Amino acid sequence: MTQSVKQEVLQVGDMLEENKYNIARNMKSEEEDTAEALELRAELVGFFAKACHAYDDSLNEMTRWGQNTGHWAIENGAELSSVLDRVAFLRLTIWNEVESFVIEQNFSASTVFALIHRLDPLMDEGIRSFTSAFIDSYKSKIQEAHDNFLVLSAPVVPLGNGTAVLPVVGNVDTERAEILLNTALSEANRQDLSQLFIDLSAVPVIDTMVASHIFKIVESMELVGTHAVLVGIRPEVAQTMVNLGVRFEKMESYSTLNQALTRKKVY
Repeated sequence: MTQSVKQEVLQVGDMLEENKYNIARNMKSEEEDTAEALELRAELVGFFAKACHAYDDSLNEMTRWGQNTGHWAIENGAELSSVLDRVAFLRLTIWNEVESFVIEQNFSASTVFALIHRLDPLMDEGIRSFTSAFIDSYKSKIQEAHDNFLVLSAPVVPLGNGTAVLPVVGNVDTERAEILLNTALSEANRQDLSQLFIDLSAVPVIDTMVASHIFKIVESMELVGTHAVLVGIRPEVAQTMVNLGVRFEKMESYSTLNQALTRKKVY
């Protein structure tokens, strides 16, 4: 880069820094018309200004900006597609400002290319770091929701007299079976349960793997002094279990929860 080009690039940087808030205001849309959004956009323009003086420093700052903004976008319910559309508009707005200034000052074509080599990679890094942080935060939110669902899907409902029911709804895989077991053991101790009804009426399929998980829960409950009773095994499910060689002969079971409550004289 020649000295004259370098000087012209520095002048563009000074212009961007001096006018960053005006440029940021031109970037706004109605839904972004907040003081916080204005600061984020002005900070972005500032990185482009700094890139004209010290590219490496601005690149590092842009990475951090993209990461922070990605997390902020998730927390504020922004959609990735709409944010990327906004980024494209921000890039265009900044380049329009640069173009007007370059034409006004009659800078050389070499200066334009020097600016392209600095500003476009900077924006690309902002998009990369933002998208990466956005996706990581989104995955974290999904995992948190999944974990909360698993916990909430294993309620142990007290019935009184040291008795409770554990309604199992939906499919049972290894991860969920572990949640069911831990919850049952924890609640058996907390509620001082002598008896727990495990209601399987809403489990669509009971195969050998599901049966193995149920056996584990029942055996674990017995070890801590809580008698486990299976209820709600539908006829078609029972037939499938027999065909698979699954046996529940050693476990107390009833076709419905109401039948179990009556026979066990819970009330």
